[in-house]
Amino acid sequence: MAGERAREGFRTVSVGLVIAALVVVGVVGLVLGAGPAASIPPDVPLAGGDLYFTTFAPPSVQRVPFKVVGTNFDLGEPALVAHLPGADGLLFGPDGSLLVGGSGKKTIERVDVSTGSMRPVPTAPGVPAFHLSVNLTGTELFTSAQPGPLSMSRIAPDGAVSPGQPWPLYGANTKITAIGFAPNGTVLYTTGDDAGRGDVGVLDLATHTTRRLFTDVPFARGITYDPYTNSFIVIGGDEIVQLSASNPAQLLSELTVSGMNFDQGAVDGRGDAFLASNTGSLVFVDYAATRRVGNTANHVVVSKLVTNLDDVAPLTGPGAKPVPTLAVWWHRGGLGALLLAILLAAAAFGGPANRWVRDRRATRRSQLPRWDRRRQAGLARTQTLPRG
Repeated sequence: MAGERAREGFRTVSVGLVIAALVVVGVVGLVLGAGPAASIPPDVPLAGGDLYFTTFAPPSVQRVPFKVVGTNFDLGEPALVAHLPGADGLLFGPDGSLLVGGSGKKTIERVDVSTGSMRPVPTAPGVPAFHLSVNLTGTELFTSAQPGPLSMSRIAPDGAVSPGQPWPLYGANTKITAIGFAPNGTVLYTTGDDAGRGDVGVLDLATHTTRRLFTDVPFARGITYDPYTNSFIVIGGDEIVQLSASNPAQLLSELTVSGMNFDQGAVDGRGDAFLASNTGSLVFVDYAATRRVGNTANHVVVSKLVTNLDDVAPLTGPGAKPVPTLAVWWHRGGLGALLLAILLAAAAFGGPANRWVRDRRATRRSQLPRWDRRRQAGLARTQTLPRG
């Protein structure tokens, strides 16, 4: 009888542990499944990876591996991701797909970087999609002509993009080329044309009001926020300008690279800038030591990338390639992934649970008085004798 009770207790404990494990796995699965499949990457240093870029003729999105070692900058061979009906600005959605402005097509293409397949999303009526920018939470996507009225689309956690809606502007400028967002809430805009000439100012998101800071300057085209120096890097024509995010009216430094027609740039969060010129060149500026893009001590490299180079995708912050989370397995596998997790949990917990029960029983027996151990051993021998 004592042996039967022990075995029954063992089975009860084992089943209880497995049930508890299933409940834990189920709850964790539901929590993860409710979350995003990827998260916005933090502003952390990168030493290399893939730089995604567009060409305007023929319209395409491509990628090229890069590596930064000290002040040395190396580019690999470009590889095609997809041919597009139109291509200009680009950034990543939260699901890892690329969002590419369709220029005059008045669409934003959602491109799967693995397969090259695409799904067009219309912008607000009559608004072409050139430069793209996304707010700090990665939920609102802005685009316009160069310059033009703004179109705003919502971005869902799964990467879906809603059709664009008009986003009216008031104040000094009602047509915009590009927008840049700083973590302190400062929003900078440009109004430059294809050559980069235009205005630069700040935008109040709450009132949709613009306030001009620089008038008719040659660098008013692309904007990139740089977390390394807490500044905006603004480019256009052959000029690169650095403006303080705390006080955008303050020009921190300036660099001229002859023969360029800068469009858009990216930073890696460690004091390096990658600036795309429509002449086909990618300009690399290492300002890590000086913290000023225009310092003459900086290492500057001009590399020929591809003919008709247009824009480059962000490397840090909102719009950069997202970091996958554990929830991606839920989104991809759904219930099957949860069942597999349950089976693995049962297998993982079953063995240790059984060993734990056996160890507990052995410990309890070893702690009994010697006469009680002899009595239990005698009872066990008696129960195993054959009946006469």
